Amino acid sequence: MGRDPKDFALLAFGGGGGLVAADVARELGMAKVIVPPGQGAFSALGMLMADVQHDLARTSLMALDTLDASTVEAVFGEMIAEAADALTDEGFGSDRQTFVRSVDLRYVGQEHTVSVPLPQDVEDPAGHLDRTFAKMHELHYGHTMTDPVQITTFRLRAAGTVEKPSLPTLARRAGGAPNPIGERTIYSGDGASCGTTTVYLREDLLAGDVIPGPAVIVEHTATTVVHTGDSLEIGDHGELVITLEVSA
Repeated sequence: MGRDPKDFALLAFGGGGGLVAADVARELGMAKVIVPPGQGAFSALGMLMADVQHDLARTSLMALDTLDASTVEAVFGEMIAEAADALTDEGFGSDRQTFVRSVDLRYVGQEHTVSVPLPQDVEDPAGHLDRTFAKMHELHYGHTMTDPVQITTFRLRAAGTVEKPSLPTLARRAGGAPNPIGERTIYSGDGASCGTTTVYLREDLLAGDVIPGPAVIVEHTATTVVHTGDSLEIGDHGELVITLEVSA
């Protein structure tokens, strides 16, 4: 039921994210941790990468099987016109405007809803929503029902796309391995000593470098810990990819 964390990698950011990420991932049964470059200022990078977004909604309680294409076009047409005016006023031309439609659905009598995407070119909106809702409800809650389906809200997500900064690609090491800058004694959460661990400066690491745990990676705004048995590889853009040891 729902989504299994084991199917994903854990993204660790913030000044302390790399300290606890491997422990959290291991607890969830996840196999990989990704620590992005500039993890201590990752929210600032997110602001630079994020598009300008407007979310519009129209509440309309109605049976799904009464929905027709003309109603869909009327409701979403009104919201798209409103959102397009707002984005144009903010300096986004029509070529930089995107619109994503969705409809909140539920079985009659339910309190919670599932937001179902509705692409622009769907010929039978009611049939498409009914089939997709059943699949998404089973994914989220582990079951479907034979009860009638009800619409609660039409939603539009409008975005003005901004120019994204390009991320630099790291060079690769011609040979050899990165040199540690020193050693440090680290301790586990229960206070038991984990022994002496090599310390690396993140700025010294190049794409393709592999460092077996235990190791500590330090940088100006954050610290990342690689535990014994785990392995760290540096990605093309400087991301730290930690592969966790598989328990027997």
